[in-house]
Amino acid sequence: ANGNMIRMIYADSPENVRAFTWFREQAEKYGVENLRTFGASFGNFSSPQNPFLAGRVGMEMQGVWMYNFIHTYAPDLEWGAAAFPSVDPERLPNVTVAESDVLVIPRGARHVAEAFAFLRYVNSPGPMEKLNRLQLKFSPLAVISASFVTNHPNPYIQLFIALARSPNACVVPRTPVWTAYGDELRVAADRVLALQATPEQALRDTQRQVQPKLDRLCQRWDLVKDERLATWGAP
Repeated sequence: ANGNMIRMIYADSPENVRAFTWFREQAEKYGVENLRTFGASFGNFSSPQNPFLAGRVGMEMQGVWMYNFIHTYAPDLEWGAAAFPSVDPERLPNVTVAESDVLVIPRGARHVAEAFAFLRYVNSPGPMEKLNRLQLKFSPLAVISASFVTNHPNPYIQLFIALARSPNACVVPRTPVWTAYGDELRVAADRVLALQATPEQALRDTQRQVQPKLDRLCQRWDLVKDERLATWGAP
């Protein structure tokens, strides 16, 4: 609301170094070529050849949407769901990433009133619960009916609702350089898994690549911030 922007990334933070150290330990334990060969055998995500659906991977981090793929491509799969392991289960239980699908009215839309009426309809309790039951997901509304959970096809829907409401749910970094940042983190992870760089080296390189991009965007924002905020705040 005040126009401030996050101005620093922390790619080489101790937490990231620990995570990337774990990556490197797996490469050292199983061998780089073995991991590459294993990964190269994976099929498309949206197919019966998905490594988890095919039984080639025993555990992975996914969201409530995964039941759609299980239901479609591997209906006989025996599976379960649980909160992702936390580094400190007592202090930080139910850590999760919160993501969402969003309905918007784009600038320049020709039927704004009708679009808003549709948004209001979809976000009313009955239609929202019907939509999410059909999508095998959960309602984002604060209040849901008891029958929504009881009659939901996903046997773990209550777990996903609890995770979404957890105080330890977080979102991806809210930064205009997130796409570039994510790409560089994947490059860093690949280098570490290939034993081509230490976790510290790879993450320092990520920091050096992305921080200047964020700096330039911050500088541009500072030049137009007051004007933009005044425009957006105008009635």
